[in-house]
Amino acid sequence: MHKMISNPCNWFITGNETNEFTYEGGNTLYHFSARDNNFSSYHDVNVVFFANNEIHALDVLRRMFKFAFEKHMAYKLHEINGHPELYSRNEVRLKEISKYLNDMNSDDIKITLAPKNQLYKVGWAYNDTIL
Repeated sequence: MHKMISNPCNWFITGNETNEFTYEGGNTLYHFSARDNNFSSYHDVNVVFFANNEIHALDVLRRMFKFAFEKHMAYKLHEINGHPELYSRNEVRLKEISKYLNDMNSDDIKITLAPKNQLYKVGWAYNDTIL
């Protein structure tokens, strides 16, 4: 089976188990950059994805971050026997995702139309590099 590049978005919660966020897609290609929105000084979240309009695009991003937060929180509630490094990594991820969820509540979020006059390089497909 051929895996799509961006849909689903995989989150490696436990180190060996993935959780997939999928969404309904859309007809317009949008771009969201954490750096462009002053959420971060580097490109930890820099995504190009399809949505029907800007409101839909913001909704997709909010649902994606909420999904990741809920999965990491559920994992935190389980005892991690013999893997303190996973617990520590999970704590860091929860902080990052929580910050993004809070930042997404701003009315100043910039989502732009993705440029159509270029090729997009995919360095790592089907992995956990959104955060």
